[in-house]
Parts: sequence; structure tokens; C-alpha cells
Amino acid sequence: MPWQIVQIAETAQPGLYRLWAVMGNDLHCMKLHIPRVFYVNQKVPKQEDGANYRKVNRMLPRSNIVYFLYEYSVPEDMYQEHINEINADLAAPDIEGVYETQVPLLFRALVQLGCVCMVNKQALRTLAGREADTFELENLEMRSLAQFSYLEPGSIRHIYLYHHSQGHKALFGVFIPSQRKASIFILDTVRSNQMPNLSTLYGVERTALLEKTTEDLLPPEKHTFEVRAENDIKAIYRALQRTLLTTSMLNYKVNNNSMLNYKVNNNSMLNYKEERRGPTLIAVQSNWELRRLAAGMGVLEEFPVVPVHVADDISYNVLDWQRHGARRMIRHYLNLDSCLSQAFDMARYYHLPVGNLPQDVSIFGSDLFLARHLRKHNHLLWMSPTTRPDLGGREADDSRLVMESDDRVSVEINAPGCYSTVCVELDLQSLAVNTILQSQHVNDMEGGASLGVSFDVIQQASLGLGVWVGGWARSYRGLAALWRASSLLYDHGPSSHAAQPVKKGLPAVSSNVMKVSNTTLNHIDEEGSYCSSNVMKV
Repeated sequence: MPWQIVQIAETAQPGLYRLWAVMGNDLHCMKLHIPRVFYVNQKVPKQEDGANYRKVNRMLPRSNIVYFLYEYSVPEDMYQEHINEINADLAAPDIEGVYETQVPLLFRALVQLGCVCMVNKQALRTLAGREADTFELENLEMRSLAQFSYLEPGSIRHIYLYHHSQGHKALFGVFIPSQRKASIFILDTVRSNQMPNLSTLYGVERTALLEKTTEDLLPPEKHTFEVRAENDIKAIYRALQRTLLTTSMLNYKVNNNSMLNYKVNNNSMLNYKEERRGPTLIAVQSNWELRRLAAGMGVLEEFPVVPVHVADDISYNVLDWQRHGARRMIRHYLNLDSCLSQAFDMARYYHLPVGNLPQDVSIFGSDLFLARHLRKHNHLLWMSPTTRPDLGGREADDSRLVMESDDRVSVEINAPGCYSTVCVELDLQSLAVNTILQSQHVNDMEGGASLGVSFDVIQQASLGLGVWVGGWARSYRGLAALWRASSLLYDHGPSSHAAQPVKKGLPAVSSNVMKVSNTTLNHIDEEGSYCSSNVMKV
């Protein structure tokens, strides 16, 4: 049975993650162990494979010479405990480089699993029909959306948690569409409830929005609102946890069918006896980081959480801040179904769990696509959180990284004026992506083919840099072809977002994979190859 992954969430234990997945009609929470994987290129071979390492054949960044490459896979807690000893051992003279030490564990899991996966055959034989709630990353395999669907409409319900805080004032709201109920909590220095009639306000705002959208993209009408004012945020946390916890115990299963280790007030349980069971996620919109919000409400860890990345520009420094805040909160709730629908479309396009969608999905998704293509073509990643790529620890030795591209240079050419001849205005689309697709013709146009210099076709293995560039270019051109084909079918769909990093000029600060590639391309012109065409710098 396929696992439709809703979210992969980090826990307090290094290397241990919670994997929320819909299987059939139930929501399951699994424990997922993600190991620390890195590669060591040695000049002297080892005697034989060990328990934590094995000899592999991979392409290194910048086409560094592969001597004897070993893949290490160790538990993250062990890696962090013995990090100093490991670094000391890897600093030996016979070690050429250590690669992929800066790849986050979660990113590795997202690259490998996507949003739909299944237990592989080897793990199934080991389980032999037994149920399990703990899996290793190697036990799971990605499945294509051409084989299985992903969270189709109606397959999972949602609860909306709204939070906005400014100074000593804050507004919390929990909306349960299936019950047509909402609990509103006001935090202020004094317990003052100055809320308007929320039922009337909700009806007015919903009627106004109904003129602009359809009924199926709106929550049900006639909600019941419960308002409570507090001057202690801990009291609000406790009330929110009681509300959410009872819902969680009725709406998801753990594989061993055990209940959560929480004690719940029996009276509050009665409020949800009539609630229809089924998979449920929490859509959280907050101006705090989710980790900070979850620190006060531990029950959020018992739900798959989908962040709603919508900026809420509102000031609470006015007398009637509660009225303004309530109106803004209700408007966000009315637009929630549209936001979630777009999020599910993005998740399907990027093959990414909807609960792991970042705020800048175009940059992250492009990194994800490129990492999958490189992995498919047996290439190691040079992912790094800094502006320099991970070159196995020898980044300072690469003179090509001394120069930096200036992102502030404008690429817009506009010469307005009155001319005696005819002026033609051209509307060009996907120019940057098309540049990559047509890159094989650049050498012929610029005379590079006659000199034996080519971006993709390497005449001799001694070219080194060209070998690396050729493999990278083929992977990236595959991405560009995908973006271009998708954009022809869906003009303003997810593919338009995916191509944004190329259109902006790839070296975005937030990108961990692709910016490194563009930094390299900016200096390939020293080798006399491709950069004279300004590829990806449009």
C-alpha cells in the first residue's frame, strides 16, 4: 500500500523523524531513522568493506579524481557524539576529500522519498507480515505520481490554527470546519473582550467573498464562535491543547493501535464523540516560527502540520485592535481552502510532502529537482549553506571562487523615446530556460566547436572541469526541458514558480545547490568554454 506522506518532522532525538502518512483511509505516524551519509575519497584502498562503509563509484564535484571512494552511513547521534574523532581520522594525508557532510538529513529524505513511497521488497521480507512503526530510510522507495495519487480532494480534513502576536497582545483562533466551530483566544495585559459579533462578521465576509469565488473553495457557513480573553499565554496554550488533543485521539492511528500518552479531561472528550473519524492535518498560520509555537503547545507534535505562508501586515497598536484582528483572521480562514488547494498542487508538482513546503518553494524545489537529477546520474552533491560549494574540504584551494557575481547588475534593457522608424515591442517568455535548452548550439555559433572546446562533449578525460560541467549541464538541461514543457501546458501553474530561480539569475542566496553551479559557470569562461553566452545570467 502506498504511503502518501503529509509531513516529515524533526524530533528532539538526532536522526529520528516523525513521518506522517495517509495509508488507505487512515493517518499513521511512523518513526523514521535518517542516517548521516558522507563520502570519503582515499588515495589508499581499505582492506575490505566495513559495517559502516562500502566502496562505491560516483562522480565528484568539479570532476575531482576518484581514487578509492567510500560511502559512510552512520547514525546521526553517533556522528554528533564522535564528530571530533571522525574529523581527526578524516584529516589524514591519504584522504583527498570528504563530501556531502553539509547535506541536511531532512533534505536527503525529501530527495529520496518524495511525497509518495512504499516499503521495499527486502524490508517486506524482513517484516514477514508483522506491523512496525519504525523504519530506516533505506527501507522506503519513492513512487511516481503516475502510479499513485497524492492527497486527492476529500482524502484528508484540516483544522486551521491562526496566531498573530505583537508585543503583549496576541490573537489565537482554532477553526474546525467539519464541526462549524471556532475557538478564539485574546491575549492582553487585561482580560478585555471587545470582539464584535463574530457570527455576523463571518457571514458578511463570506457573502462578499462568494461573489469572487466558488462555493467549493469556501468553508461551511454559519459557524459557532467561542471567545475567551486571557492575560496569561500559558492558559491559552492549555485550552488550545485540550481542543486539539481530543481531536487528535479520534482522528489518527499509531501502528500499534496504542493511544497517546496524554491524559484528557473526559468532559472535553464528549464534545468530539460525534466527530467523524478520518485523517486530519493542522494548517498553521503564525508570525512566529513553528518551533517556537510548538514549544508552548506540545500537542502540535501529535498532528501533521502544514504551514500557511501568508504575510499578515496588521497593527495591534490601535484602540479597536480586536475588531481589526478578528476581521483579518476571518478573511484568512475564508481563503484557507484556496491556499491549501494551491499547496497540494505545488506538492504534487515538486513531489514534496505538503507539510514540508518552504516559504520560497521555487528555490527549494529547484534545488530538490537538481539534487534528484544529479543523484540519478551517479553524481555527488555539492550542497552547502554558504556561498561556496562543498568541494570535499578544499574550497579555499579553488581560485575560481575568488570572483563573485554581482547580483545587483540590472539585466533590463529599455530605451524609451520617439523614433522615426517603426518600433516593435516583443514579449519573450521563458528566455532563461530556453537558453539552457539550446545550449548545444552555442559552440557552433561562437566558433568553439572548431577549437575542440565543447560544453557537453568532452574530447579528453584530462579536461577535468569540462567533465564535471558536462554532467551537470545534462542534468540541468533535463530540468529546463521539464519546466518548459510544463509551462506550455500550464501558463501560471507550479512550473512557472519552478522556473523563477533561472529567470532571476540562478545564484540566489537562499539556494543551497543551484547557486553553487551558477557561481562555477560564471568562471568557466577562463577555460574558454560556455560562459561567453551568459547562460543563466539573463
